[in-house]
Amino acid sequence: METWTADTTMLTDTDRNSKYDKALEAMAKGKRVLDVGTGTGLLAMLAARHGASKVIACETYGPMADVAQATLERNSMNNTISLIHKDSSQLTLEDLEGKPATLVVSEIVDSELLGEGILPSIRDVMKRLASKDAICIPCRASLYIQLVRSPLLRSWVDLNDCSIMETAIFPKDVQDAIHVEYKHEVHVDRIANELEVASEPMCACTIDLMHIPDTIISRHHCHMKVAGQSAIDGVIMWWRMDLTNDISITTQPDLIDQQSESYWREHWLPLIHVLKQPLSVEPYKTNSPSVNITLCYDDYSVWIETEESQPCTSTSDKPLSVPRHNFTASPISLSRHRLSIVNNTQYKLTLCKALENVIHSCRPASVRIIGFGCINLAVLAAARMPDVEQIIACEEQYSVELMRVATRRNNACLIIGETELEVTLADMMKDNEPKATNFHFDVVVAEPYFSSCLEPWQAAIQLAKNIKAVKRWLLPSAKVFPKRITLCCVLVEFVHFHRTHQRVKEACGFDMTAFDDAVHRKGILPTVCHLWEHKHTLLCQSQEIVSFDFMEIDPKWKPTQTKHTVFADKCGTCHGVVVYVRRYLTEKVVLDEYTPEPGYCPYKQAVFLLDSPQPVKPGESLSLDIIVNPLEETVIVDIAEP
Repeated sequence: METWTADTTMLTDTDRNSKYDKALEAMAKGKRVLDVGTGTGLLAMLAARHGASKVIACETYGPMADVAQATLERNSMNNTISLIHKDSSQLTLEDLEGKPATLVVSEIVDSELLGEGILPSIRDVMKRLASKDAICIPCRASLYIQLVRSPLLRSWVDLNDCSIMETAIFPKDVQDAIHVEYKHEVHVDRIANELEVASEPMCACTIDLMHIPDTIISRHHCHMKVAGQSAIDGVIMWWRMDLTNDISITTQPDLIDQQSESYWREHWLPLIHVLKQPLSVEPYKTNSPSVNITLCYDDYSVWIETEESQPCTSTSDKPLSVPRHNFTASPISLSRHRLSIVNNTQYKLTLCKALENVIHSCRPASVRIIGFGCINLAVLAAARMPDVEQIIACEEQYSVELMRVATRRNNACLIIGETELEVTLADMMKDNEPKATNFHFDVVVAEPYFSSCLEPWQAAIQLAKNIKAVKRWLLPSAKVFPKRITLCCVLVEFVHFHRTHQRVKEACGFDMTAFDDAVHRKGILPTVCHLWEHKHTLLCQSQEIVSFDFMEIDPKWKPTQTKHTVFADKCGTCHGVVVYVRRYLTEKVVLDEYTPEPGYCPYKQAVFLLDSPQPVKPGESLSLDIIVNPLEETVIVDIAEP
């Protein structure tokens, strides 16, 4: 079973737990309770504790239903609560022992509120399985919005101004084939210094969860006064869920109300809707600039429309049976993180200058290049350099046509797919007869970036494998750009993030060890995340622990194991070790894919969490076993705990 990070943080969310506890204490006594999507069974057990006459819980996901059953048994509630392994849509009154529910409780919500299907699920249950006077927890939910300006948000979605050395990376004729995500779950408060608030918060709509209409799309028009005349880049959205009339849970970020600190959550985050085009601000009447925003939702999704965006064109009169966001299909999909890199002018200048120096240092002056990656910026830069005679760019299959369009004015640049590499090089050998023995490449170029890589080190390992595959076509003096990649580690103390993988043990006084037994793993597997989103303190200087020198890789390249000792240089509680990538473009030009400075960073880091947090003082150390397995593209950092 995979580790359920969201479930772990939800069970340790004391704000959420205590509010559901209070709501059920007030409402459950004497009720016939149906818990829809019970998960671990916590809400069902709270209902039983507070005097429900009958509790029936349903859970459709098999492994979670097994956890719920074990949890009920460990809390001696397996005879009190009836657990049914079904989706709520498959339940019948017979499953409820012939009597309708008088209280329906659920928590099938996500950061967007609707993505887990709370509307169709509760609509169906209230119609078929609940009494006419039944109540629902939660009973209401409201969506709030606030306008912001931000160059950072534009860099997450902008395709128009992406260029490198005057080469358009995404020409107009390919932009329609690229899918860009405009809706993002983000710890908004961690980028507060990169957002300019442009309006007051507004409640865009309130949904009565006890009387959910059958309409497919609901639109709510918001006329919002704006501070300043500059265009609007995005909309922050959060929700408030009313469990009862006086008990509510909210995902409102601190940015909105700086007088009180919001409760930290990893399972429910605010959303940022980045507008496809900046929304112009028009003066309203005389002195009050304003914009018109329409918040729309259907059964599974929330989105923003403006006067400048395309409205939805669905003609169905029935609620959607699957989430709207599953309808989107595109041959090329770019994450906000990749686009922000492509839009980073300073990064591209550094990349180009370092690559120029590498190419100029080659002899002879006419250089042959082979490149690997996905939308390889180094290839696009090399294609504009006069000393380059020929480029073979091996791209991921889905990005081949895009790169061909981007380089179509350069006859010396051949873009091929991954599967074509061997055949292409063999054909080139034939074409160069009788000089085939002298056929070679002078430089290998990459960033490296491969869309399939999930863990920070996988791109380096993938590049090394590619270089091994073409080693016979490289001169002994061939250069690789970047020259090498190292992995760095640093001890870290978190404010909240370590809770995502800690043992739950108990929640609201109930034994939750069945959940721990199902999901807990020893802390040698990485949690990959964007560290900038999580408050943390470094407890030592970074240390290089693994190096990939691409021209000196052992042909057999077997798994290796090394030991390292890392010393703390300040007092704190060590929750684990952060591993990140350091790229040596050349010996003097170094790029770190992590910065301790606050603010957005597009690169991911890996965190190896300790099973038990360890207090450290300056001079104290942790011993690390580092295991690199090139075949499986894995790196394991095993932390020796005292």
